[in-house]
Amino acid sequence: MSVKSDNVGYIVADPYLKPMLTAGTNLPPMRYRPFFTLLICTLLTLLSVAQAQEAAMPFSGDLGAGIHRDELNGHRTEAFPYAEFEYGPFFSRVDTFGISTAPVAWGNLDLVTRVLQEGSPAQAHLQARHSSIPVGLGTLQITPLGAVMLNMFHDLNKSGGNLIDGLVAEEFSLSNITFYPQLGVEWRSRAYVNYFYGISAIEALNSTIPVYQAQASSNYFTDLLTSVQVGGNWYLNLNLRQTWLDLPMANSPLIRRHSVNSGLLALCYRW
Repeated sequence: MSVKSDNVGYIVADPYLKPMLTAGTNLPPMRYRPFFTLLICTLLTLLSVAQAQEAAMPFSGDLGAGIHRDELNGHRTEAFPYAEFEYGPFFSRVDTFGISTAPVAWGNLDLVTRVLQEGSPAQAHLQARHSSIPVGLGTLQITPLGAVMLNMFHDLNKSGGNLIDGLVAEEFSLSNITFYPQLGVEWRSRAYVNYFYGISAIEALNSTIPVYQAQASSNYFTDLLTSVQVGGNWYLNLNLRQTWLDLPMANSPLIRRHSVNSGLLALCYRW
């Protein structure tokens, strides 16, 4: 694994925040516009081209299992399958999955999606919130100075909002331990933040929580991913993250804090 190699995958341990309680406005279901039909057709076309260009599809990366803990989810610990690999044009980066298409600079233009679990069932006087279905474009650039990643998503589910995240990362090793310090920002549109963190008039009327109309939010974070070779091809990956919440999220009645911590630990086999 290296953030300075063109032919080796890069682990981006990036589990997103899961709110302890999620709420928002009573938004209507999103209508699927022709743009999304075009996006799907483009995805299928580029997939066919990518497959045709791959005479062989070598597999490289990590597969295993781990646990994840998040302060915004009631300090709840969850088990999850860990997958960070490249297989021809296909790739997995823990919670982000995609298909690499056209080469761009030191990387590729990717069609990406992400597994997010920010939804919650109806509880007390809060309406049910449906987890997002983000689909969009991204790129991972492995430059001579380190890694740069940028992803842009649109939620095809109820919020109808947009998400953009980017990070820069470096790599250094000490004996059998490799460190990947990361610095990044995640932007969420008003529609997205308000759906999960806002309080509608109806919810406020039926509870003691005041109405809250959230705006777009830019949250900054630092990560330290540590990969330890424990024997042979077995590795232990530990990722710790601190996120500083922007005021639209920090001031939500459902959060009321300015920073949160999260982490994951996974045992995996490396090919």
